[in-house]
Amino acid sequence: MEGDQAMMQYKSNVETVLTKLKSLLSPKAVDDMSLEIAQNLYASNARRVHNEGRAVSGSPIGKYSTKAAYFKAAATRSIQPKGKTGKTTFKNGKPHKTRYFSNGYRGYKSALGFDAGRVNMQLTGRLKADWVLLRSRNGYVIGFASEYGKNISEGNEARFRKPIWGVTAEDKKVNTIIINRYLAKLK
Repeated sequence: MEGDQAMMQYKSNVETVLTKLKSLLSPKAVDDMSLEIAQNLYASNARRVHNEGRAVSGSPIGKYSTKAAYFKAAATRSIQPKGKTGKTTFKNGKPHKTRYFSNGYRGYKSALGFDAGRVNMQLTGRLKADWVLLRSRNGYVIGFASEYGKNISEGNEARFRKPIWGVTAEDKKVNTIIINRYLAKLK
């Protein structure tokens, strides 16, 4: 891990709620509950963003660009270098290192075998692998383990102009159910 600066932080009243719960529950119960909530948020974000292609609001993250562009052919063996005219070498005989896609990144993702109809943050799997749940001194931390994940996530949230990773309304409902279940054990 390249430092705490790579971890994403979300503002919520969880700390206030946990402080109050600490006075009611045993330290082990608070830790167990915190872990369950963290695991729920971790899994929810991974599934929603990387599999379903949805932002925090529940809306689609966005759409892939269809502006013509060149992409590295080395990203996968299934995409061979080819220029705009369909040739694999330049006039000077040197081979192309990229492939031209007249339908942009959407065409590139489609050629790789992905569902290009929705943005899902999957290409190499590196971003999803960088999404981690770690134990800290104060509980649990969810975020990106490196600057790579932090930068890619921030760049995409800026590009699509919406929060992509975070706590959804559904997550809040599930967290309330978890908290209530632990509180019910007190009775």
